[in-house]
Amino acid sequence: MYSRVTTLAIFSTLFNICRPAAAFLVSNPELHGVTPFLDNYAKAQSGRLLHVDLDIPEKFTNGGKVSPSASRLYINNLAIQLKGAMPEQDRSITPMPQKSKGLSSLSRTGPLDLETHERGSFVSFQGKQTVPLENGCWEMSWTMGRPAGNIVCAFELTEDVSRNDAVLHAGRLYVSFDVFSQEGLEEMRLKKSNHDVTLQSFKDKQQKELEKVNHTTNLLMKAVHFRRAVAANEKASLMRTNIYGQIPESDDDIIPIGDGLLLYTKGSVWAQNQKESNAKEVCVGFAMLKK
Repeated sequence: MYSRVTTLAIFSTLFNICRPAAAFLVSNPELHGVTPFLDNYAKAQSGRLLHVDLDIPEKFTNGGKVSPSASRLYINNLAIQLKGAMPEQDRSITPMPQKSKGLSSLSRTGPLDLETHERGSFVSFQGKQTVPLENGCWEMSWTMGRPAGNIVCAFELTEDVSRNDAVLHAGRLYVSFDVFSQEGLEEMRLKKSNHDVTLQSFKDKQQKELEKVNHTTNLLMKAVHFRRAVAANEKASLMRTNIYGQIPESDDDIIPIGDGLLLYTKGSVWAQNQKESNAKEVCVGFAMLKK
């Protein structure tokens, strides 16, 4: 016979699903075409000044979370201005990351010029230090049929920077933000709302059946209610997804950037360590746009 506490503990572990860090859309070198709408979207950003803060934790857990005791490297006041033209041929730029094959519907602008007004700084035991970011550029990409695209700013970090045990190694650094169309954001918010309502109904069903398991003394009915709880749990588990994790729920988290586009202020930081051969881009932190 299962006690109430034991039964709930079993099911709480089933629902404790880790949420990985969100990935970002990046470039595929085989795709050189720029759809007219994407070209216009990118040109509309020419001259736009972005003020960005970065948060680089010491490390992530397997679930993509950060321990409260972990050291963190906070980089403040990175100011970059987007340009609508390609960089001059004689200017070095950081290569954009490569995307796995198979996204034939991915459209991208290709690298566009970027001017760094302020490189960002942080405070350590050595005092205030400037982050050595070079060879900046940016790119907008969008997969046809999806409600969101992506803006990626690429830099070369010329040397390691650290604060306590939080280290950002020299190499390629990418700062990524999702961008939505107004219609796309409204569509995703509606889908997320419907998804959350249905998911909660299965959770409520599971909880109700577990309570019945603990309240009945009839062994047959106890088994029936337990089986119904398991069925509700399975349905909820099948609905678990990360696709709604990066949907801005509040208008306070978006910035209108023209042409009906909305930029999500919460982004991610990805890095490629230059000391490791064939290193892949890994998520190393968070980015925040300041209004």
